[in-house]
Amino acid sequence: MRTRTIVALVAFLAIFVSSCKKNEGADLFKTLTQSNGDLAATSPKNAFQELKVAYVQSLSIPSQFLIEGTTIDMATFNCMSNSPTGVTIKSLIVALPANTSTSVSLTVDGTMISAANVTGNTAQFYGLNIVVPAGNPGVNIITGVTLNCIGPQQSECTGVSNSDVNITITSITFTNNSSGITKTTWSGAMSVNNKLVCTKPIVNMTASNEPGFVSGNIQIGMFTVSADCHGAIAISQIPVLIGIYGTATIVPETVELRSQYNNTVVVGKNGTNGTGSLSGSGNFILTTPRIISDGMSETYTVWATFSGVTGGIGTQSESFSLGQKSCFLWTDMVSNTTEINGTYILNWPTVSQVKTN
Repeated sequence: MRTRTIVALVAFLAIFVSSCKKNEGADLFKTLTQSNGDLAATSPKNAFQELKVAYVQSLSIPSQFLIEGTTIDMATFNCMSNSPTGVTIKSLIVALPANTSTSVSLTVDGTMISAANVTGNTAQFYGLNIVVPAGNPGVNIITGVTLNCIGPQQSECTGVSNSDVNITITSITFTNNSSGITKTTWSGAMSVNNKLVCTKPIVNMTASNEPGFVSGNIQIGMFTVSADCHGAIAISQIPVLIGIYGTATIVPETVELRSQYNNTVVVGKNGTNGTGSLSGSGNFILTTPRIISDGMSETYTVWATFSGVTGGIGTQSESFSLGQKSCFLWTDMVSNTTEINGTYILNWPTVSQVKTN
């Protein structure tokens, strides 16, 4: 009789557990938490009720070149709790690529609450008292980073493969305000990547749409390249895109890059910095890089010779724009790091300058 009772009880428990799993559905997955020094497996539903950490891209800086020696609010992380009375964050650890930063600060509700030095590739914060209330919107933590090249030479962490700069919250220790239990959750919330440099280029171009498309040699584009005030840059390649709408054509090898200052040909048949003229879209290659001093800028114009521009007003046109920023090549003259591509240039122009007949 006792055996039958035990079997029935086991069967009942099996049915009960099965029904719980069915009700939980996709909510069940495992998150590692640490409670009183013991490592335990917790369902995600319970983990989320306590603390969830997420990177907020819309409140963080976009991916870009960052200047060595400056301090910037790099990333915002949102902390949210569904525990009835929320949680209180007691400590946290952030990770950054080695040799790119010296300190990190935490700001909550407009007030910097803590700062820590970077040791190796981590900064550790203790003695925090960040209250995360239950439900939306939670609490935003802004991480400020002081950027510094710590290698033997500045060029060892500027603009090249080992100069990635990002920040990750690796772990957070918190106390549940209802139960009083303290746990550590492993976050992994990570910001977008940036590149550490000693100076950087800034490229500007204004959209336009105007008449003036005729047969002959005409100016089709204008843009400006500036050097950040922290140091000079040298330009070695500029990508351009040229489109023609209608029956007109570009006379081969007549597309030139000129300096607006004195209309000197920079890249062209008689170019001072390169003799390879283009016949359409392509890259202006400056065999002698063009140096722009710190805080200064240079405006360039693009010229081309067209033939066959005929027809009524507005029936033909050409357009000029800059090509992909990854094809823009430059040198950081402070660190002497050469051939850095422009992938991380912020606000690269995507507008067009159009002329119609």
